[in-house]
Amino acid sequence: NDANVAALGEQWVGAGNNNPNVVFMTLGTGVGGGVIAAGNLIRGVKGAGGELGHITVDFDEPFACTCGKKGCLETVASATGIVNLSRRYADQYAGDAKLKQMIDNGQ
Repeated sequence: NDANVAALGEQWVGAGNNNPNVVFMTLGTGVGGGVIAAGNLIRGVKGAGGELGHITVDFDEPFACTCGKKGCLETVASATGIVNLSRRYADQYAGDAKLKQMIDNGQ
C-alpha cells in the first residue's frame, strides 16, 4: 500500500537516513503505516503488518471501524475519527457551544 512505499522512501532517502529499522505512520482520513525491520519491509498476514490504524485502543465506547472491528486507533485518531469524537462530545455536552452549532450545520 501507499504507506509501505512511503516508509521505504523515508528509509531510503528521507528521515530514516538508511537506517535498517524504521516505523512510518500516516495520518489522514485513516491511519496507516509501514514497518521496516533489519532492512526488510514487514508485510504481515495478508499485508497488514504496518496497518497501525487497526490496533484496538478504545474499549469503553468504541466506534465501528471500516475493517469490521470496533475501537481501532483509526476510529479516534484519523480526521474521520476526530469528527466522530467531536460529534459524540458535542451531543454529550449539548448546549449553545459554537462547536456544536458548527457540527449541526455540517461545517
